[in-house]
Order: sequence, then structure tokens, then C-alpha cells
Amino acid sequence: MAEDFGFNELVTQAKLGNRESMHRLVQLAEPRLRGYVYRTTLDKGLTDDAVQETLLAMVKSLKDLQKTESFWPWLFQVASSKTNQLLRTVKRTSAAQFSTLEDSLLESILRDDSQEAVSSLIRRELAQLIVKATAGLKHRQRAVVALRCFEGMSYAEVAQAVGCKEREARVSFFRAKQSLKKQLSRRGFSKSSLLLALILFGKLTAPTEAAVVSVTVAPGMLTGIGISAKLLGLAKSHLVKISAAALLLVTIACWHFWPESVLNRADVRSVHFTVQSVESGVDSSSSSSSSSSGSPISPDRDGEPLRTRAFYETWLYFPQGPDGPVFKREQRWGNIEQTDEECSWLQDGKANYYYRHNGQMPLDKRAIHVTNNPLWVLLLPTDAPDFAEFILEMCGRHPSLAYIRDKKSGLLTGRIDNRVPTVKNFKTTYEYNKLDEKFFEYNWPEEVKVVDKRDAMHKRGWTYFRITGQIGNKDISGRGRIPFVYAAYKEHSPWLQLRISDGLSIIDSSGGAYLLDGFGTVLAHYPAGSFFKGLGRPWMGIRAYDTVRRDAAEKRIRFEYERLDEGGWVTLLKDEDYSHTRAVYFIDMEKDIIENISFSISGGAELIEGTLKFSYLDEVRDIGDEFSEPGPIDCRLPVRQAAGVLWLLQLAEVTLGEF
Repeated sequence: MAEDFGFNELVTQAKLGNRESMHRLVQLAEPRLRGYVYRTTLDKGLTDDAVQETLLAMVKSLKDLQKTESFWPWLFQVASSKTNQLLRTVKRTSAAQFSTLEDSLLESILRDDSQEAVSSLIRRELAQLIVKATAGLKHRQRAVVALRCFEGMSYAEVAQAVGCKEREARVSFFRAKQSLKKQLSRRGFSKSSLLLALILFGKLTAPTEAAVVSVTVAPGMLTGIGISAKLLGLAKSHLVKISAAALLLVTIACWHFWPESVLNRADVRSVHFTVQSVESGVDSSSSSSSSSSGSPISPDRDGEPLRTRAFYETWLYFPQGPDGPVFKREQRWGNIEQTDEECSWLQDGKANYYYRHNGQMPLDKRAIHVTNNPLWVLLLPTDAPDFAEFILEMCGRHPSLAYIRDKKSGLLTGRIDNRVPTVKNFKTTYEYNKLDEKFFEYNWPEEVKVVDKRDAMHKRGWTYFRITGQIGNKDISGRGRIPFVYAAYKEHSPWLQLRISDGLSIIDSSGGAYLLDGFGTVLAHYPAGSFFKGLGRPWMGIRAYDTVRRDAAEKRIRFEYERLDEGGWVTLLKDEDYSHTRAVYFIDMEKDIIENISFSISGGAELIEGTLKFSYLDEVRDIGDEFSEPGPIDCRLPVRQAAGVLWLLQLAEVTLGEF
């Protein structure tokens, strides 16, 4: 937060002991301190005490300030420390009651001719709603909002003031916005009302009469809040300044007329939502290495009543758009208010992490586990409606779950969950493009021990693999390379070369996918990656167990599945007339790799069976020329539409190339 030369000179003179400069500095600092502390505590008595102690500490310690341009972050850091000490000493809660707002301050909200158009009762109730919604934030969240929105501080300055890392300040500000929008929504506001609610809150908590008349909120501090384009244009031209009466009228109007905007699907880069996870009344254990919120449904067992297991808050990021790889951050909450943190997950394109912790667990008892496997992602909010319907049909639709989609884009916008009798109408709202890639950076405490559970090839980020097997009387062999994480995708891109004893061969690399005859003549040309459909693609950020089922759903191939401790099975079922084709996958769930695919084709003159086995190299040094990547192929054939997972079934059926 930049200050002009005159102010920096004033601080310098005060540091040197100039009494007049110090007196002037105290006069300038007191109103801003009072506004900051009151907005974080919502307690006037505590604010008076904290401001007095902070100013006293400022006078005593100003000489120790290293950089005059860091005066305000330093001063707010002192204020934060004093406030926290007072909160611990007097054991006051940070939640304020509306009665603490003086009537004279409330009446100053409206000061122009429009005030007669709105009743005093509405003014009072509106202010009460805003204050109570803000009181629902955590103390640090209110502090970050106050510094970011009303003091115009950078995240680095906010972090210094509240005593945390810059990354934590960013996360805290994001969570504060999300929490405040939820609080407002429960009180009848549209979530797009957040900007106006913050401005009104600034007026209610302004420390001086002058500040009450014109509270400003810098537009750059409100990235991602979701205001209308018209108001955003106003904000970009100047700081947003709205008379209190006009603010009140617009806020009331926007309760119903400012719906959340839904983007075109191709424009989606991030999604944020919270779902309820449930279980039957019988106790069941949960996995310590991955979340369970990716499952679209949780049916009860044998008619037993369901109960809430946890609440999973999820953030998704698509660096290449909704059809490309996905990063994921997830937080498990123990309560519906989302104040009881239990454990966290992250996949950031470099690795997959599980952070075992809770609010009461000391740092030396916590651990961050780095694992082989991505998080569960069977259904995405960006999936097409008919695709999602097929997944639900295969997995079992729970009758007490209702999904809401935007009619134009098809994007999922909401979900109503009535599976648990004691939790009525639990609503999930899907918010798009409210965060960027920085939110998915690793930011957990450095002092927490890290337990790396990855094998050698996952630590490397990629490896080579071999394919051997036989289907009927055809021998099949192949080799390829596979990246395990998105960060390794460009340097170690996936490729596959497969040879079939009848003379056909397959090549799939970054240059394209091709089907060739025994003389090397190209028979068909497909988009790159076509022959990885139906195989694991870990660099996409989705488990092989989920990838295979999603690939089947893409072509409306029915599937069955089972997950046990030793691994997972997925069976693809293709029935046409008298022909029945089965492809049974066995997947190593710990390593997230496909170990083998068994085929069975019946209905013809004879039963055809076979198996493809996959082996992956832990060590890639000194391997010779066996794994040389296929070179470019000169092909002028038009690119044909890929068959998706069907190519594997057609390989078994001896119809490959006919699609």
C-alpha cells in the first residue's frame, strides 16, 4: 500500500523523536486503527482498549520500525497482536449483537432525500442482517477483509499485519468471501450482493462522521466477488462511492434481480462447491489417503437410515479448459457450519497430497502424505447433462438427490440433498471462475512432517510401460510412455506403439494417432491420444478407476464395478444382437495403474478370450533403444473421428479400423 512522500517524512520525523510529528501521526492513525479493530471484533469496548494499547505501543516502538513505507502493515500487526491478547484475556466472543450499534450511527446511514422512500424499519433490519452476516466470519477472516477491502493492502501486507504467510492470507480472504456470501444467501440476499453488503458494512463500522459519509471500496480488492458488469465498469473508472440511500435501494433490489452469471462451458476454468457425504447408520471407516466426495451418490444399505458423515468443500481448476486436466483442492469439515476442519487434500499438477490434521492436533503430531493416486473424480460439474445421467444410471441414482442445471450452458448450478432426515434441503451451489491457479499451490505449514509414500516412478513423475498378451489366436505386444502428473506432461508426453500378429499396428503420440498395415501404410488417421481412451491417463488428474468408467460412459457402454482392498474391477459390457463382448479391468488402486484387461467375446462360432498385461518400469536408466519414441508420420489422410474406448473392444473383435 503506497504512501506519499509527505506521510513517509512524517513517520521519519516521529521516529527521530519530533513530538509534533508524533502527535500528528497519532491523530492520523487513530481513525484507521479504530475502523480496522472494530471491523474485526464488532465490539466497541474492546475496540477502545485495543486502539489505546496499540497507539501506546506505537509511540514506544516506532523507533524500531525499519522501513517507513511499511508503517501501516506494521501498525496493523501491532493492533492484531493487542486485539488477540485482549480477546484471550477477557474471553469475549467476536460475534456482535446488533444492539451494540448506536442508534445515532444507524440513523446516519441515510442522508439524502431518498431516505423517506424507505421506512426506518427496513433500514434497521437491513443493517442488522449485514452485521449479523459479517459477525458469522472468523476473527482472522474479518481482519483480512478489513485490511484488503477497506485499507487497500496487498496480500503481502495483509499477511504481515495478521501474522501469517501470503498464501494463507489469500486463502483466508477467499474463504471469507465464500462464507459471507453463504451468510447473505441464508438471509435472502443474492450472492451477487456481496460488494454492496461490504460497502454498507463499511458505513456501519466507519469510525468517524467523515468516513460514514463516503466509504470507498477499491475494485481491485474485490476480484471474484461477482458484481454486475455495469457496476464493475463504474468501479474501474473510479473507487466505488455510493450514497447510502441509493446503496440501500439497490441492495434491496438486487436480492432477486442479480442472479449469479453462468458461463459458457468452454470458458470454465474453476469451480467451487460443498457437498454432504453420508453413510448408513452402521459405523464404517474411511480411507486416509483420498476423499470420498467424488462419488455422485451414496445410497443407503439395505434400507438403513443415512446420517451425515462430513461436508466436503471442493475447488477444481482446469488449466486447459473443462475437457483437459484437472487440479483439485478439498477440505473435509466435520460440521455444517464449516468451522471444524478435519483433513485436507490437494493435487496441484506436481503431486497428490493428503494432510492429516484437525483444529486441536498439535503441529508435531500432524503429517502430510504424498501419494501415488489422484483424488476421486467420477463426476464433474462441467460434465454434459446426458453424460452425467448415464453415470448416475450406472451407479444408482438416489431418489433424495435433485440436480439443477443452467438451461443454456448445461453446467451444474445446484444440488438439493435430502438423503439425511435430520438435514433438510442441504443445498450445494456451484460457483464458476472465482479463483485462479495460485489457489492450488502447496501452502501447508513447513514445520509439519512430510511422509512420501510414492514409488520410484511416481516420484519421477513418469515412466515407460510394456504391453504383452494374446486375444484369440492373435499375439499383441507394445510399449509406451506415460506421465503421472500434469507437470511432466509436456517434457515426457504420452505415447503408445502396439503391434498385432495379423500385421496391424498402432502408433499414438503427440503428432497424431495412426492405424497401419504390415507394410507401414497408414490405414487411418485419428487425433492424438485416441488410443489412450480406455487406458489410464493419470496426468489428467483422475484415477484410472474413474477414467475407465468415464470413458465407457462417453460411448454409452454399460459398465459394472467393484472396489476391494486388493484392487478395483471395472467390467465393460457391449451387447449387440447375438454378440456379447466383455472387457474386465483389474486396477492397482494404490499405484493407480491398470495391471491387466481380460476379454471375452461370445455369440459367434466360438468363444474368444484373451488378456493384455501391463508392466511399468521403476527404473528408466540404461534401457537402450527399446523405448525410443516413434518419429513423425507423413500422412495426408483426413483425420477421422476417434472411437473412444470402443477401439479396445474392436481390437478383441477383429474389427479394428472399421470405425
